[in-house]
Amino acid sequence: VVGVVSDQTLVWTQGFGYANVAAKQAMTPATKFRMASHSKLFTATAIMLLAEDGKLSLDDPISKRLPDTPPAWKDVTIRHLLTHTSGIPSYTSLPDFAKEPRRDYTHKELIALVQELPLEFKPGERMSYDNTGYYLLGMIIESVSGKSYNDFLTERIFRPLGMTATRLNDRAAVIPQRAQGYSPLTSKQRAFY
Repeated sequence: VVGVVSDQTLVWTQGFGYANVAAKQAMTPATKFRMASHSKLFTATAIMLLAEDGKLSLDDPISKRLPDTPPAWKDVTIRHLLTHTSGIPSYTSLPDFAKEPRRDYTHKELIALVQELPLEFKPGERMSYDNTGYYLLGMIIESVSGKSYNDFLTERIFRPLGMTATRLNDRAAVIPQRAQGYSPLTSKQRAFY
């Protein structure tokens, strides 16, 4: 889907190809896409809104907001999570994670994937892209705001900006006009589908 904006006005938009190849559902300007890691921008914005509200400090240790974190994470701050400098291993880098890429984890299950692993480096020592850190930030948003991640983002970011079609991804939900992602599979992988 392509859009052209001129002087802050959308002047042209058009979809090309299929949103769902099997159903031959055409791509349109109303097609819903997964944001994947683009959602980190909204997570960071939500954390900054909570900091602006005085409900947290970027230099708070994450254990202040998530008391069940492992002792090895005691020096990790919210700022470390935001800047990918925590040293906490990224769950998406674990070899076994790719075996169940479509599985929905509870908070506890996802954190269990990495909580026994050593830090990859001392917090603040260097930068390494980290999905676990942003998952933890989502948990902090829920803990501090008392709302679900989706509700907080909807109330504080999406609705005020008029983003009426933006929502949290839910694999089980029927979302009209949702684009289906595809990836190449080896013949061995295809045998399991």
